[in-house]
Amino acid sequence: MDLMITLAVVCYNFEKYIEDALEGAFAQTYSPLEILISDDCSKDRTWDIVQEKVAAYRGPHRIKLNRNPVNLGLARHINTIFDFSETDWIVIQSGDDVSMPQRVERIVEVVRKNPKAKCIHCRCQIIDENGNIISYHDEEENGKKVPQKSRLPYVLGAGAVYHRDVYLKFSPLSLHVANEDHVLPLRASLLGEIHFLRDALVRYRK
Repeated sequence: MDLMITLAVVCYNFEKYIEDALEGAFAQTYSPLEILISDDCSKDRTWDIVQEKVAAYRGPHRIKLNRNPVNLGLARHINTIFDFSETDWIVIQSGDDVSMPQRVERIVEVVRKNPKAKCIHCRCQIIDENGNIISYHDEEENGKKVPQKSRLPYVLGAGAVYHRDVYLKFSPLSLHVANEDHVLPLRASLLGEIHFLRDALVRYRK
C-alpha cells in the first residue's frame, strides 16, 4: 500500500515568496501526497495568492487549506499543522522556502528502509531573497563544523520531516518555543532514529 505523506506549507506574510513555495509543493513527484497550506492570519496578500494558486491547480495531489482566524505564532501554528494533517509523516515547509520536486519521493525511500525513523532531514541550499544560492547547509555551516553540544545531530527545520509520534506522544509545543527544530528532533531521538539525506532537497531562504 502506498504511503500517504503530508507536505505542510506554513505561511505568514510571505506574499513575495509564497508562489514559488507552492509551485515547489505542487511539483512533487511522489503520490499520494496531501498538501496542507496553512496561513497564520497574514496581513498581506499571502492568503489571496494561496487561493488563486489552488484554484488554478489541476495536479494529482490532495490540497487542504487552513487559515487561522487570529495569529497564533509559530508554536501554536505547528500544533495546528499536526492536528489538521491526516498522515503519519509531516513535512514542515516555510512559505518562503522551496522544496525540490523529488523531496517527498526521497523521504519515502528512507521511511520504507528505516522503520525506526522518527525524523529525516536533508541538505539545504541557502538562498537570498532573490533566490541566489549563498551556500549549503549540511553537517557544516559556512565552512565551519556545526558545534555538537549533545549526541543529537544538528537538524535544520527547513529540511526536516517528522513522524506524527513526536507530537502525539508528548504535550503540544509550548507557547515559549521559538523554533520547532529545537524541540522536535530531541523528541524524535527519544522515540527512535534520525536520518540524514545528503541530497540538497530544499532551497532555504535566509
